[in-house]
Amino acid sequence: MPRNARKMPFDAHAHLPASESCELPEGWSGVVCAVCESEFERLAALAGANAGVIPAFGLHPWFLRERSAGWLETLRFFIESTPRAEIGEIGLDKIRIADAPLEEQAEVFRTQLRLAATQNLPAHLHCVRAWGEMMSLLRAEKHLPKLHFHAFSGSVEIARELLKTADATFSFSPQQLRSESEKLRRVRASLPPERLFEESDAPLDDF
Repeated sequence: MPRNARKMPFDAHAHLPASESCELPEGWSGVVCAVCESEFERLAALAGANAGVIPAFGLHPWFLRERSAGWLETLRFFIESTPRAEIGEIGLDKIRIADAPLEEQAEVFRTQLRLAATQNLPAHLHCVRAWGEMMSLLRAEKHLPKLHFHAFSGSVEIARELLKTADATFSFSPQQLRSESEKLRRVRASLPPERLFEESDAPLDDF
């Protein structure tokens, strides 16, 4: 059976294709995340041409040095002018602090998180080796939007707290699942099925 003839699962986290033109498989649907301002216009166009695409606009911690002085106004414009827009991929990453210090990452992340809460939009989160800082930041917020944790790498205890306080959902990257650890098995087993999604974490032209 051709791949695009079978029912495809909802993809909780994908990225823009490398090529300008991309034909999605029949029946594909999911969240496509932009990670910097230069991707926002392409994502809006892709979502406009494909009903299955849920667009998420955000500044990823790896690309903060590329942001313009007016990045927040640009982000606000795209989430307000693009149907079904969400916010992401945003977050904290201790491995890439050479690209942006953690304090700078936290400031930009907090700003985007509050925008998501104000606009009542889900936020798609990235967190690498910064769970202490991430949880402290989330606990300090009076209002949180719905949160989706992509490639979740936190503990069972963190997952349980997020389920109670943040209306959180979770997905795991294919790379995590290929080398599944005992910790990951325990975390996955602790999550209610309705809060667990599949993700490809791939550019759309990989399909």
